[in-house]
Amino acid sequence: MINFGDQVGHKLFCYDSVVYTYSGEDLLILEKDTMKLNSRINVGAQIQTFAVNGDIFVLTCNSQFLVYSVDGKQLQSKHHKGKVFQHVCFHNDHFIAHDGNNIVRVGTTCSKIYDTQSFTKINYIQYSGYKEQLIIADDKQIHVIGNEDKILREFGLAVTIMQLDDDQDLLACGLSNGQLILLQFSTGIIVQQDHWHAHQINALLFAGASLYSAGQEGVIVQWHLRVARKAFFPRQGGEIVAMCSNDDNLIINIKGINQIKQISLMGQNKLPYFQGIHHVYPNSFITYQNKLITQGANGTLQVIHPNQGTLLHIIPIQQRNYVSDIEDSYKRDRTTINKFAMLDRFLIVVLSSELKQTRLSYRLGQ
Repeated sequence: MINFGDQVGHKLFCYDSVVYTYSGEDLLILEKDTMKLNSRINVGAQIQTFAVNGDIFVLTCNSQFLVYSVDGKQLQSKHHKGKVFQHVCFHNDHFIAHDGNNIVRVGTTCSKIYDTQSFTKINYIQYSGYKEQLIIADDKQIHVIGNEDKILREFGLAVTIMQLDDDQDLLACGLSNGQLILLQFSTGIIVQQDHWHAHQINALLFAGASLYSAGQEGVIVQWHLRVARKAFFPRQGGEIVAMCSNDDNLIINIKGINQIKQISLMGQNKLPYFQGIHHVYPNSFITYQNKLITQGANGTLQVIHPNQGTLLHIIPIQQRNYVSDIEDSYKRDRTTINKFAMLDRFLIVVLSSELKQTRLSYRLGQ
């Protein structure tokens, strides 16, 4: 496991037997069959979200729209300065997002789709390309908007996540309390309503004749659409933040342990997984004798083989110290890594805390 301390992104795509996700400034491309890292594309800014539709479409946290080919060549770039985009979804070759006042189309241009100033807090956006209808969920209800900016219908549900099925006839809605509601999109009739999740649902996925939901509990719930029953996949080791499907497998992102894991729908065990997906920030690593030294999670420094990506050594740095010359309530002090550098064969680490600064040195072997 290589752990660089930056969480894996909340987005997964599986396309042509390749799994796409992101971490920090990097797009990560994995081989699905082996779950080995195929390539890494650095986009130069923190990634907010991305989508795959032949090419790779990226929206960064500083409002850059980028398009890459799958081999890493940048095809398009546009910086929408002064804009902040939220609740982003993807359609064809552009993103649809909320900029604070309007729903906008974000690509090489940024154009207004719908004025949302009359709405309360917006929680989620979906777009039905087949019906050419915009679906906006605020903290009171769901609004369905047609081509001429006309509100076609409204459903009295305050949802935090929505997902259309492939036929765009069913709309799955997750409520803040973990309740799941399945609507017939064209009529608003509730087809199914159930409550298993104790917390907010993070991911919804239609696959085959089932709807899958997952969240903080680390459990995948399979809701059968043709019969009123559900099945469960065992606890996956942490909070599930993203989910996609390929063939007879589900692919999930697990927060905390930062693992991309495959779940067989056919009961097959021990499928490949990828663990330790993180972004290396340029100002937080150094090289020494063909080794990469970087700051890891939980107050560690890690020595890594830069070509193979294998972890060679872990150096624990973060400490709990007892300081005797101050009052009792402040005798416990935690030191964390501030800076580190090489001097000859010694690794110099500057630690910081609220009480003091400490300098440590470690000698590295060949």
